[in-house]
Amino acid sequence: MSKLFFRVISLNILMILLCSTILSQALPEVFYYKFKNNNFPYIHNYGVPGRGSLNAQIIGQQLGPNGEFDTCLIGKGGVNNYINTGWTPNIGYGNWTISFWLDGLVDLNPTYLFGNVSSGNFRCFYGGAAGNGNIMLRGNFADVIIYNVMPGPIVIHMVYNGSQVRVYKNGVRVNTFNRTGININGGGPFQVAGFQNRNCFNDGAKMDEFRYYDRALSDYEISITWNKELGLVTGINEDELVPKNFELKQNYPNPFNPDTRIKYKLPKESFVVISVFDMLGREVAVLVNENQNIGTHELVFNGDDLPSGAYLCKMTAGNFSDSKKMVLVK
Repeated sequence: MSKLFFRVISLNILMILLCSTILSQALPEVFYYKFKNNNFPYIHNYGVPGRGSLNAQIIGQQLGPNGEFDTCLIGKGGVNNYINTGWTPNIGYGNWTISFWLDGLVDLNPTYLFGNVSSGNFRCFYGGAAGNGNIMLRGNFADVIIYNVMPGPIVIHMVYNGSQVRVYKNGVRVNTFNRTGININGGGPFQVAGFQNRNCFNDGAKMDEFRYYDRALSDYEISITWNKELGLVTGINEDELVPKNFELKQNYPNPFNPDTRIKYKLPKESFVVISVFDMLGREVAVLVNENQNIGTHELVFNGDDLPSGAYLCKMTAGNFSDSKKMVLVK
């Protein structure tokens, strides 16, 4: 056999290994909702490490058949029907990728796909100001319009790399918008299939495979993952779905500079307060001060404005109280 033949075979094997590696590492860092109909009215977040509630609450929407791979979210319209992710965005000016599968869209005036009460009210909707058949991404930046997406089915990716918003349809880049200074740093939970009590995902429309990464995916990553179900997890422990006890986990990493993740569990809906104190007992930050849903939650604490040293992270929820020592090293 010729050397060229072996080179071709070796190249093919290399490409297969590369694809397998990317697929195995492709789980989103923030949200990954497969909309599996196994714990309604909650849906599991397969994101790694994941943000917000491990099991997000479906409010007013429903699950049904004929999604991209199996079951999916089916809209019911209205103004208070959405998925409460339990996550207050803290990506700031960082990079991100958002993608989702849609089908059966109907022009309304307008209808929201996701959003957050953040800097500039970061949100995405179809119809209305976007025009018939189109989707618009809007916030503290010039509008980004994705044309001719209705009625579907279609997979959309929006990728922000700090200077551009790249738009993809079914794994292929269709437009690039020069955008800088997009800030996602909100004051309330990120909502999927709705936004701020406005027109929600319309009656009968379908959404599946909602993914939110805190990085900008490459063209190649999108091309090989847009029509793949990622990291299928089976045999989830029921204890993970509904925690048995209140728990504040040790932050990670620790020591940290400047960001660290804090995860905690709620066995029931509770009013939660999480604060950071210095070693003199002075409160230096309030991270959570609100009623939160059952499940596992996670937040990111940024110590940019604090000096190096030891701090205490204290959580109270009902009669539960616990503290963890954190060390900030600059």
